[in-house]
Formats: sequence, C-alpha cells, structure tokens
Amino acid sequence: MLGTAQLGFQYGIANISGQLSQHKAEKLLNFAWNSGIKTLDTAQAYGKSEQIIGNFSRANPKRVFHVITKLSPEIDPNNSKEIRLSNNSSWVRLGVPPGELLIHDARLLRKWDGIFGETLTAMIANGELGSVGVSVYEPDEFQQALKIPEITSIQVPFNVFDRRLRNFGLLSEAIKLKKKVFVRSIFLQGLLLMHPEDLPHKMAFALPTLIRWQKLCQDYFISPLQAALGYVLSEAPEASLVIGSETTRQIEENITILKKPSLNPNFIDALNNFQVDEPRIYKPTDW
Repeated sequence: MLGTAQLGFQYGIANISGQLSQHKAEKLLNFAWNSGIKTLDTAQAYGKSEQIIGNFSRANPKRVFHVITKLSPEIDPNNSKEIRLSNNSSWVRLGVPPGELLIHDARLLRKWDGIFGETLTAMIANGELGSVGVSVYEPDEFQQALKIPEITSIQVPFNVFDRRLRNFGLLSEAIKLKKKVFVRSIFLQGLLLMHPEDLPHKMAFALPTLIRWQKLCQDYFISPLQAALGYVLSEAPEASLVIGSETTRQIEENITILKKPSLNPNFIDALNNFQVDEPRIYKPTDW
C-alpha cells in the first residue's frame, strides 16, 4: 500500500523535494492506481493528506482507493463525542465509505478498558467504521495490541536496522491470532538509501553504521533499495507493506524490486548478522 505522509508535509530524512503539490499528488495517486496499488495509508496528523486524497476520490469516482487512516494522537480517549466526530470528519474529508481506523498513539491502548474501547467497539457495530487497528513503535505495544480482540490490525516498523518484529517473534504471534500486520519504515525514512556524504550533521551518530550497510550491499553487488526491500519480503512474507513515495519513479522502482527473485540466502544470513547496537539509529522518534 502507498504511504501518504508526503502528501501532507515534507516527510522523511532523505526528502529533498518537499511536500507535493496537489497536481503532483494527483499524478502520484493516478500512477499508483494504474500500477495496481489500491490501498492508501494516511492519518489525521498528516497535514492535508486526507483532504488531498478526498479531492482525488471525488474527481475520480472510478478510482476510489481503500483507505486506512489514523485517529489524531491528540484525541481525548475519555470523550466519546470527540472520538466519533473526529472519525466521521476523516471519512468526510476522504470522500470514501468508513474503513479501517488505526490508533495513532499506541499509548492510548492503556485506555482501552473504558470509554475509549467501548466507543470504538460501538462504532464498528454501528457501521461508523469498518475495523480498528493500532500503529505501534515498541514490542510491548505490539504485545498489548495482541491481547485486545477488537484490534484486528497492527502497523509496525521493520527494516534491516530494526529487526525487533522478527527477533521477538511478534509477526508469528499476530498470524496465529489472525491479526493483519502492516510493515512500515522499510527504508527507515530513506536513511537506508542515502549516500553517507548526504547524511545531515545531526545524524552523524549513524554514519559508521550507514557506511557498514553500504559496504555490505556493495560486497554482494546488490543495491541498498533491493537489499532493504528484499530483506523485509524475505523475513515478513505474511505482512502487507506500507511504502511512501515522493515520485512515480520511486513507485516504479519499488514494483520492479517486488518482481525480482528472492535475495540470495547467503546475503540474508549476512543481513541477519548485521548488528545495530545503538537504538536511536533505528528510532526516528529519537532523531
């Protein structure tokens, strides 16, 4: 599915083109649709992303994406009226029938046994939304989501540098419980695809790791793009992929990689042995 944070603001450490204009956004969405991508991932917190998607949907009634959006992290979990109004406003902006709503701030799961969970459960029963999921960052948040039957999908970061989804056995647990898993941050906001010389000064702490990563890819004659995407495909084959793109060319490149044969098992082993010991390197919230 296509991640759409870039429609609402300048997203990603490697983003040099800035926020997309309405025209470029429409071109990107058209290209995604024509390429077979029929699902969009967005959020109330992604600037005007929902509005831009809605403009596209209304202008192209035969090209209506399935949309997954996220509840504002600023929502009051004890205010049922506010939760309902916020959700309904999203679907009005998006111009599509109510679909999947994710909890953007996983800390709100602590409020599930109360007004928050009761309201969302009732909204599903009333047809105000299709289903409820959650966007998590930490393994303990993932495990907490597994324990809530009404949470049917979990969005989680997973990439070559951040392998906690695999190391903690979280994906297999989710599959056993028949919960959908959406993997995001596959390129770590573009860090995995950057040339070391382009790394911002504030990210100097990640330079040695980035150089090691680039060298490993070079040793196996594989591009960082193919290595990063191929690794996730190999280690999380049951998951859906959320990939943001700023240009049609990026979408095309990603689809090309998806059609390539699987990575060499020896290279997969080398990637699994690639250690990233400093957590802030793979936690954009700490950048």
